[in-house]
Amino acid sequence: MVVKCVWHIQLPFKFDVKNDVIISEIIIDDVSILFAKSKDSKFYDFINVEYITDIDDTLLPKNNCDFGRTSRFVTEVTQKVGVKVNYFINSYYRQVETHIINQIFNGDDFTTEYEMVILDMEGNPVDSILISNTGVRVLDKSLVDRIINDVNNKDRSIVNEFMRLAACFLENGYFDMTVMNLANALEASIKGYVFSRGISVQDLNEAKGYVEKFFHVGLKKAKGVSLKENMPDYFESVIIINATRNEIAHGGSLQNIKQMTQYEIYDVLEDLVDEVDEIIKWIVN
Repeated sequence: MVVKCVWHIQLPFKFDVKNDVIISEIIIDDVSILFAKSKDSKFYDFINVEYITDIDDTLLPKNNCDFGRTSRFVTEVTQKVGVKVNYFINSYYRQVETHIINQIFNGDDFTTEYEMVILDMEGNPVDSILISNTGVRVLDKSLVDRIINDVNNKDRSIVNEFMRLAACFLENGYFDMTVMNLANALEASIKGYVFSRGISVQDLNEAKGYVEKFFHVGLKKAKGVSLKENMPDYFESVIIINATRNEIAHGGSLQNIKQMTQYEIYDVLEDLVDEVDEIIKWIVN
């Protein structure tokens, strides 16, 4: 069955155009993007996105409670379309607000408010399928307290900042920068710990390579235990992150290096962010 997938997605910015500008759809491969205004808005603050594709009849829900199979289809088309939407977002920031880095698709889902509906080619909703995301966070008291405490914190950890940036870049689909910041967080953490224990670079010359020197020999001398010996799986993750960081720094791209889809890269990096967080906690505790 041929269907039209339609998203109404909130932009992370607002803009207007001069009188001589004619708004028309932007075609990126097989995806159509058209600027739109939310109700009562004077400015363009949404985009309407359309993508025509086939859906197997077996994926359609049989009743109002049967959306499991359709959700897999929605995930697949969202991943295809989200990459193209990011092309537009990137182009806007590169040309209009060059000091800002932002995307609205993170390899998994859109990160701003949106609605998505699947229509047949006559414009009728397919079994009333409607996917929505309000994009609104609800803060509890502990989060409010943490925000207030952070405002008054004048001694922020550079390691925590690298980890925050890694998570931020991941959620916004900048996967190369996620790896770079994970590598920076590990390096700042391990070197800060080892050097603060009075150990010099010369003391580590028995080992070859940065990872072996610091995460094996350095920790052994400073902490009495080695990541390589105590947590070999995490040690292997450090090797992978460092090697990938070097590839990127020398002109490579994560997607070209690993030959994975956007979704697969997001999934792997999400696990690596958690692993690096655990590694850093293990080092300093």
